[in-house]
Amino acid sequence: MRIAYDLDGTILGMKDGYKFFLRPGIVRKLVVLRKKGHTLILWTFGTREWWNMAKKLFPELQKLFDEVYTRDEIPPKVTRNGGIQEFVKDVRIVKADLLVDNDPAHLRWARRHGLARRYVLAPTVGDMIPM
Repeated sequence: MRIAYDLDGTILGMKDGYKFFLRPGIVRKLVVLRKKGHTLILWTFGTREWWNMAKKLFPELQKLFDEVYTRDEIPPKVTRNGGIQEFVKDVRIVKADLLVDNDPAHLRWARRHGLARRYVLAPTVGDMIPM
């Protein structure tokens, strides 16, 4: 299975505007998934520069992902929900079977397009990190 994970608020959290931390247990979970043969994808709306900084802060993330996509490679898909502009991830773009993300906009979009089974809404860890 190809499983895409979001970075900000899903894998990585921030507290008090400057203290970064990993979601408890996430590295262990990702290691187990890799050992079971799943392809792990990191897909963030952050920049490549931000991903490089996150890897320096948390070196244990460096070799966990088979593929990495940032907004520099794949810009967000823009959609409208009740007149409000939203940025969403369409799993078909990265050929993912599943997306784990803390942003409910992705799941709302997926429901409207019959793809909800391929999206997991994770509780946000920490404060949201600005992109």
